Amino acid sequence: MRRFAATFVLVAVALSISVPSSSSQNDKSATATVPLANSDVAPRSEDAPLFHTSTSLVLVDVITQDLKTGLPLNELNKEDFRILDNKHQVSVLTFDSGAHFGTRPIALWFAMICNQKDWDSKGSGFMRNKALLLRPALDHLDKRDTAGVAHWCDNGEEAIDLQPTRDHDAPIAKIEEVQHRNPTEVGTRAGELSVQRMLRLIIADARNTQPEPLPVIVFLYGDHSGLPNREAEAIVDDLLESSAFVYGINDGSFDLNSIHYIDPSQHSFIAHYFSAATAGKFFSVKPELFATALDDILLQMHFRYQLGFKPPAVDGKRHKLKVMLSDEVKVQHKSVRVLHRSEYIPVAVQR
Repeated sequence: MRRFAATFVLVAVALSISVPSSSSQNDKSATATVPLANSDVAPRSEDAPLFHTSTSLVLVDVITQDLKTGLPLNELNKEDFRILDNKHQVSVLTFDSGAHFGTRPIALWFAMICNQKDWDSKGSGFMRNKALLLRPALDHLDKRDTAGVAHWCDNGEEAIDLQPTRDHDAPIAKIEEVQHRNPTEVGTRAGELSVQRMLRLIIADARNTQPEPLPVIVFLYGDHSGLPNREAEAIVDDLLESSAFVYGINDGSFDLNSIHYIDPSQHSFIAHYFSAATAGKFFSVKPELFATALDDILLQMHFRYQLGFKPPAVDGKRHKLKVMLSDEVKVQHKSVRVLHRSEYIPVAVQR
């Protein structure tokens, strides 16, 4: 059941969204495909997300948000949207609204780095003894939604600690358990590989679940991090293929703005980078606002729209994607922004 309170309105003014300059991008979100007939899976490109469209619709998750209130528009219809593929309008063939429980359920994942030795000042352990502060927001999950927990370590270990469950208390207990384990040594390359494997474990779990949920990954992390460009882009491709959204929450104790180095071969602040690439956000807030931040995330997910269209050409090339509101809606709601993914690639199914 979806319940609202004044806290949702307070989100826009109470939450400080931490977005370092290295991750500022155009508004984006994820696309996916839904088969209309049985088909084989085509090989995946190393450099771009593949959406098999010869027998599929391309689905685009769209978030609307009133910048004055922080709230979504929840009563839009199919006719209120326009989709442009490479600047040419295409027909919206399917339309689902979260407000009417038409979109697929979410699998909410709490992702965190494990307890690391002498690394709390860099944001590795800020949730220790504070996980219970997230608990009120979990009551706003829909009855079909689930929540799970996963972690990675700089020593190269990663795991799904809790498979997605409808038990709202289990994720809280598991977060605390992970945060209280014996600390590991701080590393670099082993941790870079570990976080990638963790994210792919989460994506694989969604793909192996029927009906397939929408992965919503919330990093509980200070984000003192980096990945080589090619590896970061490959992870973004995987996230976009699964339609995943990435968000982040931390307590602001680790100031990203204090880091001034720039390495052109690396994407810094990867949790921020992944959230920007999937139309998510990264919240840096005081602990008493952890639940408010999570409420904001759930609000966006539960009131998203899902538009389906058939691409005009299956050519294996990048197509620019633009989702717009109708002129009438834009006149009525001048302060509303639309978040969506900006590109997709239609690829023929290989048999």
